[in-house]
Amino acid sequence: MCHDGPIYAYNGWTPDQVTVDVQEQLARAGYYDGPIDGVLGPMTREAIAAYQADNGLAVTSAIDEPTLRHARCSVSSRSTFESRVMCSSCGSLNDQVR
Repeated sequence: MCHDGPIYAYNGWTPDQVTVDVQEQLARAGYYDGPIDGVLGPMTREAIAAYQADNGLAVTSAIDEPTLRHARCSVSSRSTFESRVMCSSCGSLNDQVR
């Protein structure tokens, strides 16, 4: 796959897997409607930049550590009841379903 800058890894995943995960998260949040293909292309970078701008992050258009940290706080697993949870990384309040 194509990567022209550093991509922070997490969960022991390869950069391609991280990119797929980010594309899926951006798609769920309404920022990305392109292919979920693990390619860090112009559509993915544009979606990352919009997400970063909307969430008070530095706009780098890259999959960087602050963006991954914020996205992990914003994504919740679905279960039976909702609560508001403060992200320990950025301080934003997020709806979380438990």
